[in-house]
Order: sequence, then C-alpha cells, then structure tokens
Amino acid sequence: MKFDDCLSFEIACLSCRPQDPEVLFSTDEDVCSVCKELVLQNYQTVLATCLKKLDFGTNPESLLETLKSNYLSEDQDSNNQILLFCCGIASLQLFAQNNWTGPVTSKSPTIWEIDDKVARSILAEGVYNISSLVRFSQYLILAKNIFKFLMENSTLQTSCWWYMRSLNVNSQVMFERSDSLFEAIKVALKKSLDLNFLATYKSLAVQLNLECGFSLLHFYQYNQANECFVKTKEIMSLSFDFTGALGVRTKFQQKPVAQLIMDVKRGETDFVSTISKEYYENVPQKLDLNDDTLLEKVKLVNEENHRNADVNPEEAAVILAHCNAMQKTSPNNRLREEETATIVDFLLNSPSGWCVYTETLRLRSKNENKRSRTVERSLSQLEELVKFITQESDEREEYNTRLALFYSVRPPPVWVLEMDLALVLISLGCTGSALDIYKRIEMWEDAIMCLIRSDRVSEAIEMCKDQIANNPTPNVLCLFGDLTQNTDYYLQAWELSGERSSRAMNSLGGYYASKKKYQDAVDCFRKSLKVRSLQVGTWFTMGCTYLTMHEFDQAAESFRRCLGLDWDNFEAWANLSAAYVKAGKKKEAFKSLSEALTCQFDKWELWENYVAISTDVAKFHEAVQSYNRLIDLKKKYEDIPVMKVLVKAAVTDIPDADGRPSSWLKPILFKLFGRITSNMMTSYEMWQLYSRLYASGAPKLRPDQEPEKKMTDVERLHRAVEYMHKSLRMGMQTKAWEKDLEIVEKFIGIAEELADLSSREDLQPTKQMLAPVKFSVNNLISKLKQRENELLDEEICQKFVSYREQVEVHRIRVEEIMQNIQS
Repeated sequence: MKFDDCLSFEIACLSCRPQDPEVLFSTDEDVCSVCKELVLQNYQTVLATCLKKLDFGTNPESLLETLKSNYLSEDQDSNNQILLFCCGIASLQLFAQNNWTGPVTSKSPTIWEIDDKVARSILAEGVYNISSLVRFSQYLILAKNIFKFLMENSTLQTSCWWYMRSLNVNSQVMFERSDSLFEAIKVALKKSLDLNFLATYKSLAVQLNLECGFSLLHFYQYNQANECFVKTKEIMSLSFDFTGALGVRTKFQQKPVAQLIMDVKRGETDFVSTISKEYYENVPQKLDLNDDTLLEKVKLVNEENHRNADVNPEEAAVILAHCNAMQKTSPNNRLREEETATIVDFLLNSPSGWCVYTETLRLRSKNENKRSRTVERSLSQLEELVKFITQESDEREEYNTRLALFYSVRPPPVWVLEMDLALVLISLGCTGSALDIYKRIEMWEDAIMCLIRSDRVSEAIEMCKDQIANNPTPNVLCLFGDLTQNTDYYLQAWELSGERSSRAMNSLGGYYASKKKYQDAVDCFRKSLKVRSLQVGTWFTMGCTYLTMHEFDQAAESFRRCLGLDWDNFEAWANLSAAYVKAGKKKEAFKSLSEALTCQFDKWELWENYVAISTDVAKFHEAVQSYNRLIDLKKKYEDIPVMKVLVKAAVTDIPDADGRPSSWLKPILFKLFGRITSNMMTSYEMWQLYSRLYASGAPKLRPDQEPEKKMTDVERLHRAVEYMHKSLRMGMQTKAWEKDLEIVEKFIGIAEELADLSSREDLQPTKQMLAPVKFSVNNLISKLKQRENELLDEEICQKFVSYREQVEVHRIRVEEIMQNIQS
C-alpha cells in the first residue's frame, strides 16, 4: 500500500483497516517506522516509541503550553507533528480499548508519574463527577491536548476529527454533561464536517455523521442529531422502516397473527464498506432463550417473501444509531419495546462489526429485563458481555477488530454494563449481588441506595461515614446529608468542590423546597445551574418551585430551558402549560399541552386538562376529540361545564378559534353524547344537554362530512322531549335532592324546558308521548309539597311554595296540550 502523501496516511488511520505500507510520504526512517506500526494498529509499540522521542513535560495540566513551547517554533521539523499525530491516535485507541472494548492491557507505558486520581480530576475539569474506574486517564489527557494543538497549529486535516473523538470519549466517562466540553465539540464538529475528502470516501462520511449525531444527541440537540442520522442514510441510499407480516411467537401458537418486522431497502449506490469479514469474528456469545413457550425469534408464515438483503457493518451501525436515538427521543412504552426488539433481531442475524454486535446484545438485554420469560437471558447475557470485555491480555488481537466503528456506535464504558447488570439483579430481588457489584466498581452512591432498599439504613450510614473518613467526595457528603437531613454536609460538599459541585446545591435546594423556603431553594438551584447549565432535573425542579411561588413567567422560562434539553418530557410540557394558564396566556398553554400529549398519549390527567383548555380557547373540535380519548381511557367520564359550552357553541353557531362555524360540531357531538350516556345513564344534566342538542335542529355538515341516517325534524323533537323527560326522571332519583335548593331550581328549569318543548307547534305530540311527562311533573309537585310540609323555617317554606306554583304552571301547560290532542 502506498502512502505518497500525508492525507492518504491520515485516511488509513481513520479507516481502522490494518495495511502494510510499502511507500510512506516521509523520508525519516524513525517516522516511517512509527507510521507503519500505527497503520498496522500496534498501538502500544507506537506509544512507547513516541514517548522516547517526544517531550511532554512533567505536569499534564500544562501540557498544551509544553506542546506549544516545544513544537510550535518555525524551524521545528514537520516530522514531529507526524509523531505527535501518531502518539495521539495510539493513546486514544489504547484508552478506548482499556475502558470499552477490552481486553484490558496489564502492561502499558506511563507518561507522567502522577496519581490516577489526579489524572481523573484533570479529565473532570475539577468540577464534574467522573468514574473512579477510568483506566489510563493519562492517555486521554495526552490525546486531547495533542489533537487540540494539531488542530490549531498544523496542516494535518483529520486532527479536528480525532480531537472531536477524544472529547466525545471524555464526555462518556463523566456522569454529568460539561458545558465547556460541548462548546469544544461544536468547534471540532464544524471543522470535521467541512473536510473535503468526505465526498470521495463515503464510508468515512457515514462514520463522521454518526459520530456527530451521537455527540449532539448526548447534549440534547435532538433535531440536529436527527439531521446527521438522516444524512447517513442518504449517503448510502439506504431506507428502512417497520412493516407487518403474519407469523407466530410461541411454540404452541396455531393461528398466525401480524408481527412487526424490518423492511430494509438499498438504492443504487457505489458505497463500499471498509469492514471486511475478519471484523465479524471473536465476538461475545449470543445466548439462546431456551424458553418452554417462546420461540427464539418470530417465525413468519412466508419468510422467503420478507427476506432482507444482508447489510454491511456501516449500514448496521446506521440502523443501530436510529434505534439508540429512538431510546432517547420517544416515550418508553410497549410500542418502543416492540420496535427495539424488531431492530435487535434483525441486526443479530446480519453481519456486523464487533462494536455493533456487542451493543446490539446489550440493547436486547436492556429491552428484555422487564419480562419474566426473558429476564433470565437478559441477566446471563450481561454477565457474558462483562466477562468477555474485562478479561486481561497483552496480546493484540488480529486486526484489532474490536475498535472498528467504535466511535460510530458509541457503546457505553464497561462499568456502565456492570451497572446495568446490577439493576437487573435488583429487579430480581438479588440486592446482595448487586451490592457486591457496586462496591467493586466503587459506585458508592448506588451501593448506599442498594442498602437502603434492603432496609439496611444503619449499614448505609456506616458506609457513608467510612467513605467520608477515608475518601471524602462531594457526592458521598451529599448522600449523607440526604440520609441525615443535615444541611451542613451539603455545605461541606460545596466547599470541598471549590463551590463547583452542582449536586450539593441541588440537594440543598431540594431540602429548602421541602421546608417551604422557596426563595432559598431557587437561589441554590441558580448556583447549581451557573456551574452546570445542562441539567434537565434542576431546571424542572426550579420551574416547579417558581410555580409554587406564583412567579409564573420565571416558571415558564425554567420549563422552557428544561424542554430545550429534553423535549419529550411530558411533565415539563404540562407544567409549562400550567404556568401559561396562571399567567393568562391560554393560547400558549394550549400549544404546550398539545406537545405534552404527543409525548405521553395515555395519561388521562393530561387529557382532562386538554379538554378544559381547548374549550377555553374555543378549540371545540379538539375538545370533542380529547373528550372521546378520556372515555377510551377511563370508560366513564363527565365534565358538565365543558359539555355546556360545546352544546351552546353548536346550538348558537359560535365561531371557533379558527373562524369555523361550530354548528359543524353537531354530528360528532351526537356521537359523543351517545358514548357518554351509554356508560352514564343516570346523569340528568347530560340528558338535559343531549335534549337541547336534538331540539336545535338538523346538523350542518362540513364539505368533507358524509350524511348519516336521515331523521326528520319531528323525529328530532320527539327525541328531545324523550331525553328531557329522562333528565327529569334521572334527576328525581337522586337521593335527598329536595334538600338542596340549587338542585331543586335545576329541576324546575328542566320542567320548564320540558313544557316548552311539549308546546312547540312543530312537535306533533301524541297522548302516549305526553302522559309520562305529565306524570313526572306531578311527581315533582308532590315531592315539593312533601318537603314544604316538613319544613319549619318559614322563609324556606315560602320558597318551596313558590317552586311548587312554578311547576304547577308547567303542569297546566302540558295538560292543555293533551286536551287539545284529545279534542
């Protein structure tokens, strides 16, 4: 292989395909030797050689200044930049191997004689929480600084891409999102996307867009991340979606039903994969389900008709990226689980690289850990993955296959796999085993929470005390403050971190909020957000605190910032809507609540609020739809004020918020009343409104509506009298109604409406129709007379005399109509 210019060498380093170079662009034998070892992926050899030839000083904190001092002068040999480039790649790849893909190397060169805790603190910028299990932190410090120096001071085109990779890796080993890291990533990302050679090397263009997408996704930039993922499909002319096919899932299933499957299509393209067959080998074992009922995978009736072409590793990485994005941007429900399972089954039966295959197995384990028939395999598979990755070896695997597509797949570090394993153990009740894992990976906060779940609070407190005595950290101090409800520990954590622990201020703010010291709580939250602004939970909690303080504009701003980071947080959308309602901004509240429902479609409380706000802003059609959804969710639901507004709007033809005539609502209102009254037959007010709707005449249809069964005007009026009569009868069955004056007056109103309907000239009444009406009115008079005789209070007694006289007038009107019919 000839590398007659520097760019071809850089591209070879990116492609992760070991090649034996015949010709190199440099005439320096030492540089040629290092470059050759790098292309062959002998990273330990490259790093050891570079450490002998290059000077990185004695203090990693001033490494960037050391690089500028030693290698920025005009007379500096350009070969040193090549050596720096090789050294940076080797150190970054070794860091990834030891913390992600394995196997762990037991013998690796040391750069600085410093404690690993100090190195981790440098990576964490002295502010953020970082895992204590990070191995070889010095390598990442070296890689970051080298690539930043080269990006700013060299002609090496891909140094910006490697710098972005080092920043992404750095962000993954931190438990919190760093504002400064995100700003640096955006700079490197922009420069990387502008690289000229990407149009020629499509595989690298796909990998870069995947890496950019994951970077943006990590920092809550969902729309921009989606654009990157869509771009990868366009580059490869790849399309995929879900479709259905008949099949069975269980061993004893006789009748096939529709099953979700992947439909992958590939257009005409000259895309060539850079990942060859050796990258598929030496992967973790895929464990079988071995269930007595469930099949290993869905068995389709006509598998030949639904067989997809095998995808290459880059295509598999793109499909996997969309699956990972779906995990973060869509609600956690059964549909998402089914879609994830479908993607996983497809990828596990297609050839892919080591990282794609391993990450797919991890996703399957997470997707299966909630179901009783699959949780055992979920546990065993996670154990297999952890065991496979954490084994130690100094022998380089052939072609270093595990690092292929590593940055494009973005798998979690090995300790995150162990945390997933511990969570599955906890769900199975094995808290002791989970506790052992947390102790081994030094996740003391999770270990303490595990003890608390096991009702071992005293042991949890002792563990906190031991950690504070031996290795005090802001997080442990905060946790001890949570256990003891002593604010002194939060303040100690704040001081220990140099006033940079956002967790300390969050905990202190939460404590003040629980004690109703809301202004103090807000002050703490603001301090926390000043340190680290990318905190979804803190913005949300501060918004809730502002709501309690009746500072609605500030609350709305907090919830907007929360949604800027986590747009599918339905609770934030709902609270934003509440803040707008309190601030008198009902149109904005309606839009916010609409977004909340797109994120959580099955929450009846949201629909209840949506009915009310839709009615308030004259979105009557949406109000009817949401009322129907409430009936779907609750079976029985009644909101009389809303239905009164909807009926009045339809009867009087009030224009809605979009200027449409509300009389068009009548057809869907008739259907809605039919659903309501079939489930709630005793609601007298609902029957009264139903009657008014029929009495208002035939519905006006929109141009897109089809007429239903034709009813004459007389039939509609007969139905109106029937339902109004039913309203009176249902109401009088209410227990002790005569003791409530408000209800009595409502019944008198119903009797008046009933008499008015009966006396309409176009009714064409019959004796059979009006006889029950007369009986019910007489019954109402009797009840009023009975209550009148029971009363001792003269004033209330006179009211009932007046009520009875009013009803007598209506009875006489009905009798006169009946007499006219007889005559």
